[in-house]
Formats: sequence, structure tokens, C-alpha cells
Amino acid sequence: MKDEQEQTENEDEEQESESKEEKQDVGLIDNAVNIASKLEQENNKFKELLDRQENLMAKQKLSGKTIAGTTNSKKAEQTNKEYALEAISGKLNGN
Repeated sequence: MKDEQEQTENEDEEQESESKEEKQDVGLIDNAVNIASKLEQENNKFKELLDRQENLMAKQKLSGKTIAGTTNSKKAEQTNKEYALEAISGKLNGN
């Protein structure tokens, strides 16, 4: 009788420990699924930002507003004295 009682108690303990392990596994899986969905949402947001940045850069290139490859086209203004020296030396006539 005692053996049967001990055996049923052992079986009950085994069932309880198995159910706890199953609950932990389910909890871990749910946690992993939640983290994966949040990660996917953040990746989608990041992709949208990259697409916007790419479009902005393309618009800048097409509009000529990019910095790379541009030169300072504005000449320094000549003073009257510099202009007179160039005129006297003949540089204004292309010589």
C-alpha cells in the first residue's frame, strides 16, 4: 500500500514538473515571438528612413545642390587699382 502511494506521489510530482517545464517553454516561445515581431517593426521603420534618405539624396543630385564636384564659380571682385593694372599691362585684351 505504501509503495503504491509513493508511486502515485512520484508520478504526481513528475507531472507537475513536466507541466512547469512546458509552461516555461511556452513562455520563452511567446517572448521570442514578441521580440521577433518588434524587431521586424523596427527594421521596417529603418527601411522607410533609408528609402526617404535615398530619395532626398537623389533629388539633391538632380537639382545640382550637392557639394561634391562643385567649384566656387564666384570670382573675387577686383579693386579699381587691380583693374587699372590689368588694363595697363594688356591682360584685359586677352594678351
